[in-house]
Amino acid sequence: MDLYILRHGKAEPCDCGATDAERKLTGKGKEEIALVAQWMASRGIKFNLIATSPLKRVYETAGIIAASRGGEEPDHGLGRARAGWYYR
Repeated sequence: MDLYILRHGKAEPCDCGATDAERKLTGKGKEEIALVAQWMASRGIKFNLIATSPLKRVYETAGIIAASRGGEEPDHGLGRARAGWYYR
């Protein structure tokens, strides 16, 4: 089993009017993660599962990675404790 740990892309500053948990990725942050996703694909890295925290920026990061690999959208009906689980 291989385990990959990935940090989220650049997020909005804390002074954006949102709580820390609600801060989204910036355009640059989305570009950064798209490049990481391309790099992972070029090396044949595959996932059985992507798990995230429920923080908006982390969830967005996981979504970009999952989409680049043909992954499914997260199931929002799982509740907050599992809100960030992507299955493939």
